[in-house]
Amino acid sequence: FLALCRDADIVVENFKPGTLAGWGVGYADVAAVKPDIIYVSVSGYGQFGPLSDRPAYDPIAQNFTGWTSLNGDPAGGPTKAPTFLGDDLAGMHGALGALAALQHRNRTGEGQHVDVALIDGLLYQSNGNLTAGALGMPLTRYGNQFALAAPVNVYRCSDGSIYGGVLLDSHWRALCGLLERPDLASLVNAERIARRDELDGLVAAWCAAH
Repeated sequence: FLALCRDADIVVENFKPGTLAGWGVGYADVAAVKPDIIYVSVSGYGQFGPLSDRPAYDPIAQNFTGWTSLNGDPAGGPTKAPTFLGDDLAGMHGALGALAALQHRNRTGEGQHVDVALIDGLLYQSNGNLTAGALGMPLTRYGNQFALAAPVNVYRCSDGSIYGGVLLDSHWRALCGLLERPDLASLVNAERIARRDELDGLVAAWCAAH
C-alpha cells in the first residue's frame, strides 16, 4: 500500500478514524513516504472530537443531525431521505476538498489531510437551520409545503398528482386567473402565508377537478 502511495496524488478512505493508522497506513504513515500526499478521510463525526471513535452510516447521520425530524409528513414521525443523502454529500465535499488541496499542493508543495464528516455535510446543506437555531427560531416540519411562500404543495388531480404553487405575487395573480378568484389576487405573500390552509384547500379543490 505504501509503495503505491509513493506515486499517488490522492488517497481516499472512509474507515472509522484510527483504523488505518492502526494498520500502519494512516495519514502520518503515508506522508512519511509521500510528503505532499492529499489524504482524504470520510467518517461519521470527523477525525477529532468526543464522537470521532463512533462508527456511522448514512441513516445514523441523517437522524443524529436532526435532518429526519424536519422531513416527511407534518403529522408523521421523523423520515429519512429516500437516497443515501449523507453519503452523497460527504462524497461531494470530499471531492471538493481533495481538489482544493491538490490545487494548494501544486502551488506550495504542501500536502494535506482532508477531514470530511457525514454530519458536517448534512448540517451544511441546511445552513439556514443553523442560523435559525442560533437565533432561537423554531424549526417546523412542512412536508411538501414551503415555509416562505404559500400556497405550495402536492395536489391530487383527477389522473395523478402535481407539485405546484407560487413564490411571487405575480405568480399568485396569474393563478387567481385560473382559479377564477380575482377577489384574492391582491393578497401579498405574507397575507397568503397567514391564510395558508384556506388557500391550500382552494388550490387542492381546483386541482381535484382537473
